Amino acid sequence: MPVSSKLLPNIAFMIGAVLALAFAADWLAGWLGYRSMLFCWLLEPMMAISYALGVFLMVTGLIVWAFTFFRNEKPALVALGGLMLTFLPQILPLYLGVTC
Repeated sequence: MPVSSKLLPNIAFMIGAVLALAFAADWLAGWLGYRSMLFCWLLEPMMAISYALGVFLMVTGLIVWAFTFFRNEKPALVALGGLMLTFLPQILPLYLGVTC
């Protein structure tokens, strides 16, 4: 299995795992009576990292797809994955019900 097919899921998992662990720590702190803002504190850097990687993968995928004369679908899928990676941290708080 090529490395490129594992790249996007691994990046998305790492970003999602960091935010999920921060959410779990906030939930546990709230359950113990403390107020924690770890999720909101980590959200902005994760959004910046995700946005930069997503735009890089999207542009690279589109350029490679154009060089193959739009015949190979794998670079197009990398570009689509980069687009989805760009929006991952922005949508995750909505599904978790967190307001920052």
